[in-house]
Amino acid sequence: MTSIVTSLSINQIRALSSTAIANLTTTDVAALTSTQIKALSSTQIAAFETEDLAAFSSTQISAVTAAAITGLTLSQMDALGSTNIGGLTSAQMNALSTLQINQLNSDQVDLLTSTQIAALSAAALGTMTSDEIGTFTSDEVSAISTKVLASLSTAAIANFNSDQIGALSTKQVASLTSAQIAVLTSDQIDGMTSGQVAALTAKQITALTTDAVASLDSDQIGALNAKQIAAFSTAQVAILDSDQVAALSSTQIAALSADALGTMTSEEIATFSSDEIAAISTKVLSSLSTATIANLDSDKIAALTSKQVAALTNAQIGVLTSDQIDGLSSDNVAALTAKQITALTTDALVSFDSDQIAALTAKQVAALSSAQVDVLTSDQIDALDSVQIAALSAAALGTMSSDEIATFTSDEVAAISTKVLSALSTATIANFDSAQIGALNSKQIAALTTAQIGVLTSDQLDGLSSDNIVALTAKQITALTTDAVASLESDQVAALTAKQVAAMTTGQVDALTSDQVQALTSTQIAALGAVALDTMSSDEIATFTSDEVAAISTKVLSSLSTATIANFDSDKIAALTSKQVAALTNAQLGVLTSDQLDGLSTDNIIALTAKQITAITTDAIASLESDQIAALTSKQVAALSSAQVDALTSDQVQALSSTQIAALSAAALNTMSSDEIATFTSDEVAAISTKVLSALSTAAIANLDSDKIAALSSKQVAALTAAQIGVLTSDQVDGLTSNNIVALTAKQIEALTTDAISSLDSDQIAALTAKQVASFTSAQIDSLNSDQVEALDSDQIAVLSAAALGTMTSEELGKFTSDEIAAISTKVLAALSTAAIGNFASDQIAALSSAQVAALTTAQVATLTSDQLDGLSSDVITALTATQVAVLTTDAIASLESDQVAALTSKQVAALTTAQVATLTSDQVDALTSTQIAALSAAALGTMSSDEIGTFSSDEVAAISTKVLAGLSTDIVSFLSSEQISALSTGQLASLTTAQIGVLSSDQVDGLTSDNIVALTAKQIEALTTDAISSLDSDQVAALTSTQIAALSTAQVATLTSDQVEALTSTQIAALSSAALDALASDEIATFTSDEIAAINVKALPGLSTEDIGALSSEQARAFTSQQIGALNSSQVEAIIAAYNDV
Repeated sequence: MTSIVTSLSINQIRALSSTAIANLTTTDVAALTSTQIKALSSTQIAAFETEDLAAFSSTQISAVTAAAITGLTLSQMDALGSTNIGGLTSAQMNALSTLQINQLNSDQVDLLTSTQIAALSAAALGTMTSDEIGTFTSDEVSAISTKVLASLSTAAIANFNSDQIGALSTKQVASLTSAQIAVLTSDQIDGMTSGQVAALTAKQITALTTDAVASLDSDQIGALNAKQIAAFSTAQVAILDSDQVAALSSTQIAALSADALGTMTSEEIATFSSDEIAAISTKVLSSLSTATIANLDSDKIAALTSKQVAALTNAQIGVLTSDQIDGLSSDNVAALTAKQITALTTDALVSFDSDQIAALTAKQVAALSSAQVDVLTSDQIDALDSVQIAALSAAALGTMSSDEIATFTSDEVAAISTKVLSALSTATIANFDSAQIGALNSKQIAALTTAQIGVLTSDQLDGLSSDNIVALTAKQITALTTDAVASLESDQVAALTAKQVAAMTTGQVDALTSDQVQALTSTQIAALGAVALDTMSSDEIATFTSDEVAAISTKVLSSLSTATIANFDSDKIAALTSKQVAALTNAQLGVLTSDQLDGLSTDNIIALTAKQITAITTDAIASLESDQIAALTSKQVAALSSAQVDALTSDQVQALSSTQIAALSAAALNTMSSDEIATFTSDEVAAISTKVLSALSTAAIANLDSDKIAALSSKQVAALTAAQIGVLTSDQVDGLTSNNIVALTAKQIEALTTDAISSLDSDQIAALTAKQVASFTSAQIDSLNSDQVEALDSDQIAVLSAAALGTMTSEELGKFTSDEIAAISTKVLAALSTAAIGNFASDQIAALSSAQVAALTTAQVATLTSDQLDGLSSDVITALTATQVAVLTTDAIASLESDQVAALTSKQVAALTTAQVATLTSDQVDALTSTQIAALSAAALGTMSSDEIGTFSSDEVAAISTKVLAGLSTDIVSFLSSEQISALSTGQLASLTTAQIGVLSSDQVDGLTSDNIVALTAKQIEALTTDAISSLDSDQVAALTSTQIAALSTAQVATLTSDQVEALTSTQIAALSSAALDALASDEIATFTSDEIAAINVKALPGLSTEDIGALSSEQARAFTSQQIGALNSSQVEAIIAAYNDV
């Protein structure tokens, strides 16, 4: 029995019932290994007898898992001895419930070590009495984890004496909760060392009661760090006595908050030394109340650092008195921020002495409000330097009187920023005298607003130097009054830049005097706009020199009114440059008179743009001289409108060159009479562009004689439109050369009339390309006469469409030679009607190539007669596609000769329909080869009779593919003889369906060899009938593989005879499934040898019933392997143990 318990697997141990556990003997319990004990559950642990559990060794006790240890009953807890207690691990101690811990008696508690106590939870410790906890030694107290300590109740903490509190480590002290800290008494606090006090966290400090804080001695106060001091509440700070406050260091005072400092009396704060005042942080200082700030005397204010002064709030600054202000040093004054300066009262500001005023920075001066500047005394204003004045805002300067401003020196005026200067009121600007205006620099002048510029008087303008004049912006120039402009001196006018002149308004230009206009330079005139020039009288414009006219920009010139242009005489027109002429608008050109046009040189004529040419009137066009006509460029001629061309005189037309004629549009040419066009030379006709030629009207084309047509180039002919081609007469077509014929496009060929086509001679027909012939319409083909058709060569016939060939009569088609037949494309041939195919003679069919035959449609093939098929050679027969073979009529199939049948490929044979196969004669079937039979489908073979199939030789049977074989009906399979079955290859056998296998008779199965048996698949084995299975002999049974044995159904296993079961080997028995074992009777299983018992697969063991196991002998029971025993369920294990114990 012990050997059986030792061999039990972990799963079997876990499967033992409570009864089985209780029934274990002392020997059995002692034999349990640590691994097996680890597998026991809490329920199983609880099932052990008390004395059995007490007998556990320390090793066995320590092997019990933490989860299982919770199963110990209270009785079992009472029975634990010193050995058991000593063997308990920390994990087990931690897992014990509070009820189990509470069950321990005082002796057992005494046995607990520090390590075991450390493993106890807070709840477990909570079950112990105060006396028990009070007996803990220092080591035991220090062994308690911080986590557990923090979980103890406040009552438990309150029971700790001062020695135990003193025994706590700094980590333990830091782990105490706020609630636990809050219950510490003065006595307990007294027991804390300086190190423990220093270990307290900020939250713990906050949790101390005021009584506890009040009991802290000087050493403990000194041990507190800044963070702890900062954690003190206002109530805690308020409870501190004078000795404790006196014990605070500068660092600790620096850590106190504003609220904390606020709890101290003014007398206490007054005792602070300078160092202590300096130690107060800027954040705290800025949070002090104004009342506290007001209580600081001048010495305390003097003790403040620059950073502390800068940290004072506006409210705090606002309560500073004159006495306190007097205490501020120059450095402290400089430390004041702009906002703090603004917060100073006017009384405080007035109390500033000269040194303090001088200490103010530009940024601080800029922060002064208008009200603050307004209260400054004359001495304080005198104390301001140029830098400080430069920092004053316009609003601040505006508070000063005119007398005060008048006292500003040139340097002070120059110090005023452009931003401030531009913000001064016009009244203030008006008070500046000429000297002060003269003191302004160029940048300041440029910064003056237009409103300020607008109030400048003539006297003030007189003070402006040439540099200041140049500094004026365009907007400032515009802001000057007309009176101011009229008062400018000649040198000031001369100093104006082109940009400034361009900015002058029409009113300002109109205000200029004759002397001022005369003083303007060419550059300044060039800057004047058209509107400005339009304000000048004709007399003034007439005084312009040629250089001044040439200086006018093209943009301005093009904007002048037509009236101004009309006032230009021929000399002024002649003075215009080519660029200026090109800039004239159509409206300006439209008012030019003949006299003005006469002034235009050849270069000026060329300078005219196409749009300008269009703007010239027809009268002006008609007045142009021959040399001016000759000067026109192709682009200009192309721009002439139809009306302008129509206005040309005969002399002007005659003056046009070939290049100019080439530039004329079709619309322009259409305005000319037929007589004018008739005068064109060959070169002039050739000069007409293809684009223009294609745009000519059909009437114009019709007027061209044969010579003109002959003069056209190939490109021109190719450019003619279909409409133009369509009006060509026979005479005009006769004029087309061979090159012109070749130049015609497909669309042009199609546009020719049938009369034109019928007039083509043999040479012209021969010149036609294949592409041109392919474009012939059916009507054009139909219009060809017999001579023209006869003139067509093979290449031309090859491009004719099926529709074109369809227009020909059967006699015409019958005249086609073999080469002409061969020239017909496969695409055209496939498009011919079946009637046309039917008209082909056998010799013409014979002339078809393999490619042509392959191109025939199924409809065409279906109409082929026996006579036409007789003409097909073996090579051509091979060219037929599978689809074509399938549409041959059964009569056509039946008429095939033996050599034609023999020529059929496997693919063609496979394409034969069942109807076609059914019509094959006996001779034709005899002519089929093994390869052809292999190509036949199952359906095709199905049309044959059993006698015909019965005549198949072994080679022919072997040639049937596995796919076809699998498709044969069960009737056909049942007709196969045992010899034909034996001729099947292993591959063929493996392809048989389960339905086909199911109809195999005993005789057919007897014909199967061992190799054939092995080739059967698992599904095929399963498909065999029970009769077939029972008919297998010993050799066939022995040949079955493990896979085949595993495939046997329970019904098949149940039909095995005793001889067949006896013939099974150990390997085959190992392949039996659980269901298969279950199908065997107990007495059959009882015949298994030891080797066969050991061969049973562990997965099949569930098939053994307890009855089957009970019927086994002791020798058979011993034959079970450890692996098999491990796979048995609890019932089977108990049956095995019972069988084993019976031995």
